[in-house]
Amino acid sequence: MTANVESKYQKSELFSISLLTELREIADPEKAKMQEAYMKNKMSFLGVAAADVKQVSTKLCKSYSPNNNNEYRHLICYVFNNAQYREEWYAVLRYCIRFKKYITLENIDVYMDMILKSQWWDIVDGIATNLMGPALIDHTDIESLLTEWVKHPNMWVRRTSLLTQLKYKSRTDFNLLTHLISLTMDEKEFFIRKAIGWALRQYSYTNPDAVVGLIRSSTYRLSNLSKRESLKGLKRMGITI
Repeated sequence: MTANVESKYQKSELFSISLLTELREIADPEKAKMQEAYMKNKMSFLGVAAADVKQVSTKLCKSYSPNNNNEYRHLICYVFNNAQYREEWYAVLRYCIRFKKYITLENIDVYMDMILKSQWWDIVDGIATNLMGPALIDHTDIESLLTEWVKHPNMWVRRTSLLTQLKYKSRTDFNLLTHLISLTMDEKEFFIRKAIGWALRQYSYTNPDAVVGLIRSSTYRLSNLSKRESLKGLKRMGITI
């Protein structure tokens, strides 16, 4: 792209143009059909493998790194909202995660917009664990925020509340997690039940006794799916219930 052409566009537009151009060069229509079938046609695919999306995204992150938080926010919103293919969303998610200095409380509104626009696990889970989690880990009012999310009418926001602490390990607020579980354990939704089990499984590696106690407790009516997921970690450690 020449300097004259570049001068007509903002960084976000240049990133978007370059991203789509590079992805199209390595697109595989047959692979796209399989990807769309697997993801239940939630959005069109170009047919680019995850490793190749990562390579393209890494290259463009170096070329279009943000100079400040406003640039970070603007590029994310512009590219995500104008994306035609799911691989573009994957690349934007990598962009969000790469610039860790901007993963802050100030930007959770942008991440929430991405959740509400995408509404599928491949984007939502990455945002919950890699963006919302780090942004909120030192937030003094995380309890009220996650409790607000767990009551949200959108299921993907409720799932996010359950998964935000997924990578916290010893910093997990288990009392908060159990409270969130108590508010969602009776839901029939597969993705909520799966998230409950996933959160418990991850925490079992840090505190197996706490997870065993919750599973055995008559207070918590875990679905069979949630129980199966939560037991996977315990079984790997040789703990049976």
